[in-house]
Amino acid sequence: MAAHRLQRYAIFLAGYSYTIEFVKGVDNGIADALSRLPIEGADMINHVFCSNFFINLITMNVQGIADLDICEEIQRNKVLKKVFLLVMSGKWPNSSKELSEDIKPYFNRRNELAIEQGLLLWGHRLVIPLKFREVLLMELHSSHLGTVKMKAIARSHMWWPNIDKEIDLITKECSGCVEYSDNPPKSILHNWPRGTSSTDPFGYFRAY
Repeated sequence: MAAHRLQRYAIFLAGYSYTIEFVKGVDNGIADALSRLPIEGADMINHVFCSNFFINLITMNVQGIADLDICEEIQRNKVLKKVFLLVMSGKWPNSSKELSEDIKPYFNRRNELAIEQGLLLWGHRLVIPLKFREVLLMELHSSHLGTVKMKAIARSHMWWPNIDKEIDLITKECSGCVEYSDNPPKSILHNWPRGTSSTDPFGYFRAY
């Protein structure tokens, strides 16, 4: 703890009259309950809660896309269905050379892929089927936030192979994004009086 913070605490407490007493942790059950009486199975509950949170965040905020639609589309898509089965079984090949080019990006992330409620997750990010990618890109681009912010939002919620390249492409093709990107406000130009000479090294001493 920083020394300045301790000083602020000392100044704050100086306004009170109190006595300090030591109480054993065993006898201090009320104040210590949150750390000593955790909910049973807290890890499992937190894991499920976090997964549900990120799933619902992406499927509920985008009009027309629900988690059930994504689940069904995963099973219709040949690439994602195969990835889904590989994640379920855990029987990935030893080398990516045995897989098609479409599945290699998933092979490189095989240890971070998971399935939750029939949905495919990479970490906390939802893997989006091909059918919904354009819709989500348009949703990201609707506010014309620019490449950096669009990527930041996408990296918090969703993923598919080459998503960064697609975001770059959509912003480059947008005339508004191109016009206003790297466009800082212009500073006001001031007119300074012109000197009588272009070089006057002894001007500072003129008053002396």
